[in-house]
Amino acid sequence: MPQLNVYLPDNLAKAVHLKAVSAGKTDAEYIIDIVAAHIHPTWTETYKTQVLGGWRGDPPVRPESALPEEREAW
Repeated sequence: MPQLNVYLPDNLAKAVHLKAVSAGKTDAEYIIDIVAAHIHPTWTETYKTQVLGGWRGDPPVRPESALPEEREAW
């Protein structure tokens, strides 16, 4: 999932944080809801909670990439 960085003025960041806390969400979850509501107003709450921002826990552990195999030149 792509990651976006947004810079907000202090007063706006505090307002977002207070609204997120009152909704029982993280700041990111709250902002995702706002953006999703404007872009796709017909998305259900289930879709927003299970797909958008639905990752919970530690990131997956990825195995180290193997070196590319040597191939004969044409």
